Amino acid sequence: MAEEMQQQQDMYEGKVKATIKEATADQVGCRASKHIWGEVGCIRYCASKQLSPVNGESIGWARERLTSIDHASRKLSHVVMDNNIGWRHYEARWEVVDEEEVGGCRIEWSFRMEPNEEWGEKPLGPLVASTLEKIARAINEVFHARDDGGQGRSAVDERQ
Repeated sequence: MAEEMQQQQDMYEGKVKATIKEATADQVGCRASKHIWGEVGCIRYCASKQLSPVNGESIGWARERLTSIDHASRKLSHVVMDNNIGWRHYEARWEVVDEEEVGGCRIEWSFRMEPNEEWGEKPLGPLVASTLEKIARAINEVFHARDDGGQGRSAVDERQ
């Protein structure tokens, strides 16, 4: 898992990467766009104990809207519309690329958001990296189960 993080012009920006050894970029891109996201405009709700709510609630949550999807190039982007964790102007881009040297593929998750008082200097990168690791593990399990003759299961967003 690789991680980059920097603060530029009052925005936190970063990029994390995870390798999927059990599937090609086309397989992962197709599955993610159909089973995790859906179509442009779709809204999904994510909740996690890892997220620190700023309003005293016990679980942090966010509502995300898919803003673009390009099936051919396996890219998508989304924004956080509403949340209780203090994020402002969060936007992210995903890209799934072939990993020719080691086989399989790689998910690259780029993100940026406006820093705020609630988060202070707390970096976003480790949280995003942890979430991507869980997603990558779930995707590997799905495709590994299929290779073993199993029924497989849907790769779901595991933001906990």
